[in-house]
Amino acid sequence: MRILVIGDLLPGTGEILRRFTSAGWGSRIVRCLREARDLLSTFDFHVVLASEALSDGRGYDLAESISRRARTLIVGVALSESCLWLPVVYRGVNVLGRRALAPEMLEAELKDLLGLKFGRSNRDGARETYRKSPFVPAGQSQQRAGVMRRRYRDRDKEHLPFA
Repeated sequence: MRILVIGDLLPGTGEILRRFTSAGWGSRIVRCLREARDLLSTFDFHVVLASEALSDGRGYDLAESISRRARTLIVGVALSESCLWLPVVYRGVNVLGRRALAPEMLEAELKDLLGLKFGRSNRDGARETYRKSPFVPAGQSQQRAGVMRRRYRDRDKEHLPFA
């Protein structure tokens, strides 16, 4: 399972979940924080969508446990005619207050988080998907850097007239 939804479905969330389900991705919907904590201790969810106000707490209360698992928590704030999605924890990093998502941006954000690409089915019926690498090296590896230093050091020694 990939997505856990806690609380009442906010506008548009049900349709997004239906599209993900038809593409073969699982989700669970629970009503309260206690049920969510039980499921989180049993299953590994990549994304947790929570309503801000729940019957037994707030969606923000899960931030610490979600960040320990290096997963994502997005809290939905109900407005008078729509809603706003606030990323609280993004892949284990606390990001509350940095940005907000309009309801029409949620699906694209979920696709990015889950590493999905919805496309047409291939001839054999398989859907085209991709997964982003969870780790991208910041620069050259230490081993490669050491090899390059030795190569240039040895080359410079060959060309020095006093060596």
